[in-house]
Amino acid sequence: MIKYFRYLFVCLLFLLPTLVANAQSERLSTVTFEFDGMMAVFAGDPQRVSVGILDVHHHTPQLVVYKLIAGERREVARFEGEQLNQVLNVSVLSENPVKAARLKPTRYTGLDGSSDQDFRWTLDIERELYQRPLRTKDNFFGKIHFQTGTFYSSRMSEDLVRFVSVEGNSWLPFLRQIARPATKIDLAAGQELFIEGLGQKLKAESDVNYLVSVTNLPPEDMMSMDHFEYYYSIIDEDVTRYTPVEIKKSFFGIGVFCVPVVFGQSPIK
Repeated sequence: MIKYFRYLFVCLLFLLPTLVANAQSERLSTVTFEFDGMMAVFAGDPQRVSVGILDVHHHTPQLVVYKLIAGERREVARFEGEQLNQVLNVSVLSENPVKAARLKPTRYTGLDGSSDQDFRWTLDIERELYQRPLRTKDNFFGKIHFQTGTFYSSRMSEDLVRFVSVEGNSWLPFLRQIARPATKIDLAAGQELFIEGLGQKLKAESDVNYLVSVTNLPPEDMMSMDHFEYYYSIIDEDVTRYTPVEIKKSFFGIGVFCVPVVFGQSPIK
């Protein structure tokens, strides 16, 4: 019996590079979604990940689709404001519906937690500020439901961040950089990504990738203001309110005042 399992193990060692190569060769295009501004990523549903765009004064939601070919970026569609005041669904359409149905969203955590793309570099309000699930309100300007995608961290802040209560009388033992969330969806031959609600279909093509930028930001002259307080407008219970404070390394870098947050234990409808 032991010899049999050793034989299987050796076979797997020889087959693994081929299996990985076949999986990579299937991929024709990658669609990357990048998020920035006042929005919350809800990752508590194993069947989908949802992004809730907050309704914040002086902030304009935008969704811009770019086609990437040979290092060049070309805008193919732009939606903003009231066009995003709806529920969007992102899924993969495939010639093989059984294969498409097996796609589920995942979170990239790396092998040892040292990767700066580890999803845990994002700010999970439930896990890191309150250590429990929170009850939330369904009062979003718009929502995007992802039926698939690998969620990871992108655009790390240069400065360390701490959290202080709005009264200024307590600090959390939180001291680290914060990253923006992003997700990647690979498309194989015969597949296309469908953004239901906007009528956008992004087809798998050789040497073609796509970038979808989703933002909810204020004008540049308001970028340095602390808008973090607005996240408490979607929390439907009394909690101690905190605000982020940057421990400055330089006068440059990415601020955290409008950084997207994560609710890692809760879903939304």
